[in-house]
Order: sequence, then C-alpha cells, then structure tokens
Amino acid sequence: MYKSLQYQTEDKTVILATRDDGSMVGIEPTSGELWTLASTGALGAVAAYVPPPEPTAAEKLDEERAKMRCSTAQMGLALIAIGDLEDAEEAFAAEPSASMIWSKATHVARRGPILAALQTFLTDAEIDELFRAAMAVEI
Repeated sequence: MYKSLQYQTEDKTVILATRDDGSMVGIEPTSGELWTLASTGALGAVAAYVPPPEPTAAEKLDEERAKMRCSTAQMGLALIAIGDLEDAEEAFAAEPSASMIWSKATHVARRGPILAALQTFLTDAEIDELFRAAMAVEI
C-alpha cells in the first residue's frame, strides 16, 4: 500500500506517504485512523525528518533580487548619490518600456524593464548595490 513514509516537519505532525503507484499523500493528526496507523508504525517505519538544504549564495542572491523594489523617487535619489542620474535617464529614454516606467510608475523593480536599461552602464553587482541603497533612502 505504501512504499515509504517520512516525517515532513521537525515536530512530527505531518507524514508524507508514498503509495506503491508513486502517488503521495500527506497524513496529519486530523487524518484520524490513518494518522494513528502511520504514526505508530503500523503502515511501516516512518523515516526521520530531513530539513531542506540551506540555499546557496546564488539562490539567496536570486531571492534578494526578486524582492528588490523601490519608489522611483528613491531610485532617483540613489542615482544622484552615485552620480549616474544622467546616464540612467539616457538609458531609460532609449528603451520605451523603461522610459514609460521611469516617467509614469510609482515604483521600480530589479527584475522589471528598468533592468535592461541599467545594464547598459552598470554591472549586475552595481545594480544590486544601487537597489539596496535606493531601498534604504527615506523620503
């Protein structure tokens, strides 16, 4: 019936049961008799919980970049601070999507159309630092 059972939480409140056909089912205390059978070993040995691996540096950076968002005012002030406002405005003007966002949007995102324009004069690491600085600007 089940070819494997494994705890999915450190507190042992969820068991993932893999059926013989490869399908899986989550078993929780609210599963009634099935929980009792699984948690007592009547359906087979329940393997210990294995925490997920720590994200790599690249995965952490990718996650951080996905969350990078600031107001256009914050970005403008950060660009002024590093002396690149003119370069940015020229790059935005050359890219219609970036130009529209820069002139009309209230916020910009690291993953949006603004990115391609910024990449014409900044490295990815510099863009990361720019967004970090912009997000820290209080307006």
